[in-house]
Amino acid sequence: MKRVKRLLKCPLWNEAIGDDLIRKRSREDALFSALIKRLGEDEGFFHAVRRLKLKDSAQIGILMVACFQAQKLEREFLDRVAEAEKALKRFKELDIAVAKLSTLVSEQEKNSVGTGGWRGVGQKDGLALKKTRPKEFSRMKAGLCLLARLIEGQRYIAETTPAIIGATRKKRQEPSAPVNAGIRHLGKAIKRITGRPHAREVADLAEALFHTEITKDRVNGALRNPTRRKTLAHSPRKKRPNAP
Repeated sequence: MKRVKRLLKCPLWNEAIGDDLIRKRSREDALFSALIKRLGEDEGFFHAVRRLKLKDSAQIGILMVACFQAQKLEREFLDRVAEAEKALKRFKELDIAVAKLSTLVSEQEKNSVGTGGWRGVGQKDGLALKKTRPKEFSRMKAGLCLLARLIEGQRYIAETTPAIIGATRKKRQEPSAPVNAGIRHLGKAIKRITGRPHAREVADLAEALFHTEITKDRVNGALRNPTRRKTLAHSPRKKRPNAP
C-alpha cells in the first residue's frame, strides 16, 4: 500500500501524461493527485496491482498515468467524438476555400500581362498597387500546397481518432461506450507494461477506477478492434495546388 501512496510525489507523470494535460497543469495536477490518493486506498485496486507483479516504482507510475488518462478519456469521450466530426466538416469547407484561392492565383498569373496580378501594398499615405512578380506567384502556390497538406494531415487525425478510442459509428451510441473506451486504454497500457493482457487484473483496476462492475468478458470485448486504422499513404487525397 505504501508503494502506491508514495506515487503522490512521483514526478514520472510530468513526462508521460501528454502535452494536452501539461497545458492544464494547474488543474490536472490536483485531479491526478486525488486519483492516486483514492486508488491507493482501494483494497481491490491494490491487490490487482500486486498480481501484475510490476518490476519497479517506475512501472507503477506509468500504470497510474494510464489510469488517469483512462478516466479522462471516459469523461471526455463524447466530446472527443463530437470534436472530430466537427473538424471533418470544417476541413471540407477549407478544401473549397483552398481550391478557390488556387483558382484565383492561377487566373491572376495568366492575366498578369493585362490588369491581373496587381496587389495592394499598404503605405502611410494610403494604398499603392504593385505588380506581382512570377516568383511571388510561385510562393503563393507553394503556400497553398503546404496549407492543403496541413488540412490533409489534420483530416487524417480527425478521421482516425474515433477508431483509436474505440468509437465506431455503432458503438459510440451505446451508453457503455465511454467506460469501454477507458477500459480499452487501460488494457492496452497494461499489455505494453507487462507484455501480457491481464484481463482479470484490468477488470479489477477498471472497477476501482469507474465505480462500476467490470467483467473479464467486458474487458476482452473492449480490447477487440473491429476496425483497421487507415494509413496516411492510402488515404484519399484531395486535389490541391501543385508545388512549383
